[in-house]
Amino acid sequence: MKKKKRLLPIVMASLMAMSINVGPLKAADAPLITNPSFEHEIDKNEVQLYKAVRTDEKAFDGKYSIKVGNPKPENPSEVPIWRYNYGKGSVNVIFHNVEPNTTYKITTHYWNESGVKMSTGVLDIEGKHTTSPWQLASNIQTNQKVSTEWQTNEHTITTGPRTNEIYGFAYMEWTGNDLGSGVFYIDDFKIEKVENKTVEEKASINYDADFSEFPETVPAVQNFEKNGNEIYKLNTAKQVFSTDEFSKAKTQYLADSMVKKGLIKDYTIKTVTDASQGEGIVLVKQPITFELPAAVTTSKIDAYQIDIDQDKTVIHSDYIQGIQNGAMTILQAFAQRKSLPAGSVQDYSDQVVRGLQVDSGRRYYSIQWLKDQIEQMAYYKQNILQLRLKDNEGIRYDSKIAADFVDRKGGFWTQEEVDELVSYAAKFNIEVIPEIDFPGHAEQEANFHSGWCIPGSTKALDFSKQEVREYMISVYKEAADFFHAKTIHIGGDEYFQSGYTTAGKTVLQEWARQVTGNEAATDHDAIKLFFNEAGDELIKQNLKVLVWNDNIFDLGGIVPLDSRLIVDFWAGGMYGSIKASTTANAGYTIMSSSSSNYHDLWPQQGQSKLDRPLPKRTYEEFTRYHYSKSSYHYGNDEVLTENLDKSLGQVFPIWDDAHGYVPEYILTRTLFPRYAGFALKTWGAEYQKEMDYESFERLMYTLGSPRDDLFTQSKINYNKTDLDLVINKIETALADKTTTNTAVQENIDNLNAMISDVKANTANYQKDSFYTDIINDLIYNYENVEYVVVKKNLLNIAIEEALKVTEAELNTIVPAVVTEFKAALAEAQQINGTSLATQEEVNASFDRLSDVMQKLSFKKGDKTDLENLIKKIAKLNAEDYLTSTWNAMLPVLDEAKVVVNNQNALEPEVQEAHDKLVRAFLQLRLKPNKDALNELINKAESLNSAEYTSESWAALANILIDVKAVAANEVATVTEIETAYDNLQNAINNLVKVTPAEPTTPNTPDANKKDDVKQGNVKTGDNTNIALYTSLFIMGALVLPLVLKKKRHN
Repeated sequence: MKKKKRLLPIVMASLMAMSINVGPLKAADAPLITNPSFEHEIDKNEVQLYKAVRTDEKAFDGKYSIKVGNPKPENPSEVPIWRYNYGKGSVNVIFHNVEPNTTYKITTHYWNESGVKMSTGVLDIEGKHTTSPWQLASNIQTNQKVSTEWQTNEHTITTGPRTNEIYGFAYMEWTGNDLGSGVFYIDDFKIEKVENKTVEEKASINYDADFSEFPETVPAVQNFEKNGNEIYKLNTAKQVFSTDEFSKAKTQYLADSMVKKGLIKDYTIKTVTDASQGEGIVLVKQPITFELPAAVTTSKIDAYQIDIDQDKTVIHSDYIQGIQNGAMTILQAFAQRKSLPAGSVQDYSDQVVRGLQVDSGRRYYSIQWLKDQIEQMAYYKQNILQLRLKDNEGIRYDSKIAADFVDRKGGFWTQEEVDELVSYAAKFNIEVIPEIDFPGHAEQEANFHSGWCIPGSTKALDFSKQEVREYMISVYKEAADFFHAKTIHIGGDEYFQSGYTTAGKTVLQEWARQVTGNEAATDHDAIKLFFNEAGDELIKQNLKVLVWNDNIFDLGGIVPLDSRLIVDFWAGGMYGSIKASTTANAGYTIMSSSSSNYHDLWPQQGQSKLDRPLPKRTYEEFTRYHYSKSSYHYGNDEVLTENLDKSLGQVFPIWDDAHGYVPEYILTRTLFPRYAGFALKTWGAEYQKEMDYESFERLMYTLGSPRDDLFTQSKINYNKTDLDLVINKIETALADKTTTNTAVQENIDNLNAMISDVKANTANYQKDSFYTDIINDLIYNYENVEYVVVKKNLLNIAIEEALKVTEAELNTIVPAVVTEFKAALAEAQQINGTSLATQEEVNASFDRLSDVMQKLSFKKGDKTDLENLIKKIAKLNAEDYLTSTWNAMLPVLDEAKVVVNNQNALEPEVQEAHDKLVRAFLQLRLKPNKDALNELINKAESLNSAEYTSESWAALANILIDVKAVAANEVATVTEIETAYDNLQNAINNLVKVTPAEPTTPNTPDANKKDDVKQGNVKTGDNTNIALYTSLFIMGALVLPLVLKKKRHN
C-alpha cells in the first residue's frame, strides 16, 4: 500500500481549496478496457499472454487477434512436449474501473482451430467476498469443437462489494491427452454494464484506535517490554543511521526502503564499531541479552533485539539473519508511526524453514517476478524459496543433460539468470532450493526414451534400469550445481498413481528382491531403494536432501528409508502413505508443504482451487505445526504436539499448470493476503495482540511491501461504511485525549477539522468507488497525532554551508569566532541528528550557527608591522626626545601593546593601532643639540672680567644671561640656539682688553646675572664644533622620518 503523503499541517490548506473541487472521477467515467480487439501492440500491464501471440492470421474485428497454443507437430518425438506443454496457452485481459455490486456481461469471440478443449470466462478474485474475504467468483464456458466461423461466448458476473477490477480470459483445459493441446484464436473482449445490485453495505474493516504499544507487524514480534513514557522520534527530513561493517548492507537497504516508502526524505549513514558510538537508527553485530527458549536451536540465527530509547533505536544480533529481521520489523513499525515507545523488542522463531514453493516446472515465471517475491518474503522474515523445476511439462532451466525437455516455448532460465536470482536471494538471506521430480511426473522422458517405461505404460519410468537411475541422479546433480544449492528436493510423489501397471509392479518388485536378497521385498521397497541411492549420492556432495511423503508407505521394513533424508509432507496418509507424526516419532526430520495451504492456479468453476486457502481461514485456523492429512482443509490436519524439534517448518505451495491461466499480475494479487497470514503463523509469535481477521487484513495492507513500487496491484478497497466505522473510532479516541503540548493540540485540532470536512464532503474523498485512501490517511494521522513535526530545513542548509568552510579558512579567522563556530556547528549537527529536539531548540541552534557564520569575515590582523614598530620604539632613549612628544606617544604605545596581546584582534583593529603608533612615533622630537652652546657658555664664564673694559664686559654679561636661558629651555628651537650662540660669540669677540694703566676689579661675566636664569655647566668650544653639532642635529631630524616611513612600507 502506498505510504500516505498527506500531513496534518497541509490538511487545513487543502480543506480551503475543496470548495472548488469538481468531485471524484467515477468508475463509470473511465475506460474499462484498453485494446479490446488487440489492434494495438500488447501492453503486458493490460494484456497477459502465455504461449500466445498477436497475429493477423485471423480476426473477428479489425486486423488482429490472439493465437493461443501450437498445432500438433508431425515429428512423433516432439509430440510429448507438445501434448504437455507447447500445445497449451492462455490470454488474460484486465477490466479496470468496474463498480462494486454490479452485474456485467462480458462477450468473447473465439475460433477453435483444432478442436482443442478450451474455455473462455471472466473472473473476480473477490467476487464472493460476502461469503469469505478473497473468495472468487467466475463464469466459464468450455468448447471442444472445431470452428468453421467465429463463435461468441457471453459471460455474466456480479462484482463483489470490494471489487473494482475483473479479468477476462481464454485458455486450454487440462485433459492429460492430446485433446487438451492445439490452437484457438480469441478476439474482441467486450464488457457491458447490466445493472447495479441493491446490496446492504457492510463494513469489512476493524480498527481499535490504540497505539500505546509497539506497532503490530507481520509477523508479530515475540515480546516487547516497554520502558517508561519516552519515545524515539523519526527524523523524516534527514534520518541518521549508524552501522558497523557487518551490518552495512542491511542498513543501506533499510535506509533506501524508508525513502522509497515515503517515510523519510533523506538520510546519512555513519560507520561505527559498536552501538555506543551510534546515532539515530543503529544496526550492529552484538549479542542479544534475553534468553532464547530451549526449542530455538538452529533458528537462533533469526533472533534479534531492538533497544529503543529517546536518543536512538539499536537493532542487534550476532547473526546477519537477525539483523535483517530486525530491520524489517523497524521498517514495518515506522510504516505506521513516526515515533516508537521506549523499550525492548525481543524476537525469534523456532521454525527453521519458512518459505514459498513455486511450481515453475509446469509454468514459466519471470526472474523479476521471483525477485519481487524474494523481497516480499524478506519483509515477512521468510527464508526459503523452493522452485519446482521439472514436471511432465518439461524442465525450466537450461539443462544440458535433459536438453530435449527444456521448455523453449513457454520460457526457460539461463545460467546467468539463475546466478542473478540466487545472488539476489542471498542478499536477503533466502536459500533457493531446486526441486527435480523423479521418478514420477516424468512422462515426457517416459515417452521420449525408448525402453525407459515400465511394461504396459507410457508414463512411468522404469527406475530398476541402471541408465534410468543414472540419468535421474545426473539431473539432480546438474540442478544442484546450476542453482548453487545447499539443499535439493528429489521429488518422489505420485509415481504409483501415474500410469503404473501390474507388469511394472512386477519388474520393480523383482529388482528390489535382487538388490536386497529378500524375496519379501515389494515395489514400495524399490522406490525407497531409489530414494536412498539418489540421496546418498547427493549427501556425499554435502547437500541436504528432501523427498515427498506420499509414495513412502513405511519407514522401516526390508528397506528402511535413509534417516538422513528430510521428508516433505504435502499430504500425510495420502494413498496410504506415512503421516507426519509417526515419521517425527520415528526420529526423521520433517517439513511441510501442506495441501491445506495449496494455492492452485486453476480456474475450474465450482472447484474452489484458486480460492485456496481462504485467507481468513489461514489466519484463524492454521498453525506452524499443522500437517495435512489426505485433505485440503485445516480441520482434517493433524497438529503435532510432540517431537516438535523434528519439524523444520513450512513452505506455502503455489501449484500451476501448463496453460498458465493465472498470469503473474493476478497471482500477485491472490497470493498477497494468503502469504501474509501464512508468514504470520509460521514465525510463531506469542506476543501478538488479539485481533480479528478484519484488523489483521487492514494491518497487512497498511504495511504493504518494503518499497511502494512493489506489488502496486496488491490493494484492498474499503467502502463508505468502513469509513464511518473508522471515523467513529477515531473521534471517540480523540474525545478522550488531553494534552498540554500546544503542537500536539494543533495536530488534534487539524485532525478534527479534517474529519469534519470528510463528513461534510464525503463524495470528494471517493476514489474509484471507494474510500481506502482517506481511511488510510485518517488512521495514519491519528496514530501520529502526538508526533510534532520539527522543521529542520533551515538548520540543514546552515550545516551544509558550514561544512564547506575549510581549516585553511578558519586559520585566518580570529580564534574566538573559530571556537564559537565549531561549537555551534557541533551543536547543530547533534540537534539535527536527534528526533528529540524541539522546534525552539532547532531555531536557537540555527540562530547561533548563522550568527557566528556571519562573523567568519572577522579575519585575524597581521601584527608583524605593529610588533616591529613596538620593538623599534623600545630601543629608543626617552632622554633623547622632547618630553612632551615622548609623553604624547606613550598611551598610543600602550594601546598598541594591548592589540598585539589580544589574539582576537581584527585586521582593522591591528591596522588602526599600527597607524596611530606610526603617527605618534613621527611626532617624536629629538632634543636639539646644545653642546656647542654650552661649551661657549663655559668659555664665556671662564673669562676674567679684569682683563676687559667694563663696557664690553657688561655687554657680554647681559648676552650671557639670555643665552643661558636658551640653553635651559628644553623646547628651544635650533634657530634660537644658533642665534644665542652667535650672539654670545659676538659678545666674546667684542670684548675689549684693558691696558695695564687701567686695572679693574677681577670679575666673571655672570657676576651680575639675572635672578630667573639658572646656571648650568658649560664648556668652551669653537665655531667649528658648533657648526658640526648643528649639522648632525639637522641630519638626524631629516633621517628619522625617512627611516620610519621605510619601515612602515616594508
